Amino acid sequence: MLHAAGRSDEAAATLEQALERYERKKNLPMAAQVRERLAARRKEEPV
Repeated sequence: MLHAAGRSDEAAATLEQALERYERKKNLPMAAQVRERLAARRKEEPV
């Protein structure tokens, strides 16, 4: 939602927080999904 609203920095920060929480709780399937989303976002960002 944040990314679609043009708030990419906030979206990235939110995904990073989610990843930390999923890893802390050992929710590895969700952590993997968030890692994939972060990787996709990094590919989209201009250099």
